[in-house]
Amino acid sequence: MLVALCLIWIAVLTPAVLRARAAHRQQPDFNDFYSSLSQLAHPNSSSRSNTSDPRERQRLQGIRRRTAERRRRVFNALGGAALFSFVAAALGNSAMLWAAFAIIALALVTYVAMLVLIAQNSRPRNLNVSYLSGPPVAQFATQRAVNS
Repeated sequence: MLVALCLIWIAVLTPAVLRARAAHRQQPDFNDFYSSLSQLAHPNSSSRSNTSDPRERQRLQGIRRRTAERRRRVFNALGGAALFSFVAAALGNSAMLWAAFAIIALALVTYVAMLVLIAQNSRPRNLNVSYLSGPPVAQFATQRAVNS
């Protein structure tokens, strides 16, 4: 039963790994080079997500869509494996099958927690800027000049 579970995992994960490797083998492009230079020049700018170039915007939307699809596939695979291993453990009533279910359930819970953290970190934060109260700089400078 554990061997069958491993074979299912291999069948689910192999196409995703091969697709990811193929996506990273694209030929270098001059636009990518200039985009990388602009990101180095302005590392904290939000121009990467709010670009006015339609091709760049379309490329970013494609990346986001593929990322969401990949996360959905991984979540569905983990959920299916957890369900399958639970049914197998309940029917087989073996300690080894229950251990496999526990490991898969732990992986599913960890993955969901990771997705929640990613979602929380990707939201724009409400930056409440408050200034320190104190004497204005000019008043402070004149007080220093008088006291000296």
